Amino acid sequence: MNDRIKELATQAGLVPDVSGKWLKSEGLEKFAELIIEDCRNVLTDVYRATPIEICGPLLTLDHTLVLHFYDKGYEK
Repeated sequence: MNDRIKELATQAGLVPDVSGKWLKSEGLEKFAELIIEDCRNVLTDVYRATPIEICGPLLTLDHTLVLHFYDKGYEK
């Protein structure tokens, strides 16, 4: 699980069990990924409604979100 997702889970009041494992961590991670993807979909909708001349920052934001939450290169 990505460290940022763990940090956000902790901030939300979720805690790992005594062995340090997150209860159903795969479900938690999938939930977080779905939220991130939904945010990226909203960003895509805004991008499509924005004049092409000023879309650069939106693409940069999408790329930055991928790098921040997935710790890997751009894959959309």
